Amino acid sequence: WKIVIHEAVDGYSRAVVFMKASDNNRAETVRNLFLKATEEFGAPSRVRCDHGGENVEVAALMENQRGPRRGSAIMGRSVHNQRIERMWVDVWKDVVNVFYSLFMSMEARMENVDEGILDIENDAHIWALHYVFLPRINHALDLFSVQ
Repeated sequence: WKIVIHEAVDGYSRAVVFMKASDNNRAETVRNLFLKATEEFGAPSRVRCDHGGENVEVAALMENQRGPRRGSAIMGRSVHNQRIERMWVDVWKDVVNVFYSLFMSMEARMENVDEGILDIENDAHIWALHYVFLPRINHALDLFSVQ
C-alpha cells in the first residue's frame, strides 16, 4: 500500500516524540519530522537508529550539532532498540491492525466479483487510498501517541 510509519520515542520518558504515516520512506521525510520534533522538545543528546537509508540525514544532523565521535547517532539493528520495538507491538495492535484488515478486505476477491475494490498495482487506487486514509491513520496515531 506504500504507507510507511515513522516514529521516534524518548528513551528516558518513553514519550512519543513523533509518529506519522506517509507515502514514502525518504531521508528528507524523516529529517523534517525530526526537525519539527526538535523545535517542540529540543535536540536530544543522542539518537538511536537502525541502518536504514531514511535515517542518514538525522544521523548527519546529530553529528553536526553535537559533534563527531561522541555517540550522537547510535546506529544498529532495530532489535537493540527495545523501547521502540515494544511500542511497535502496541501500535500494531491498537492502530495498524484495523487499517491492515480493512485494506486486505478491500483487496480481496468477493463472490461474483473478479477482484476486490483495491488494486495495489493501480497508481490511481494507491493515490486514492493515501488521499482517504493517510489523514485517518495519522489521526489514529495521534490519539495513540497521547494516551
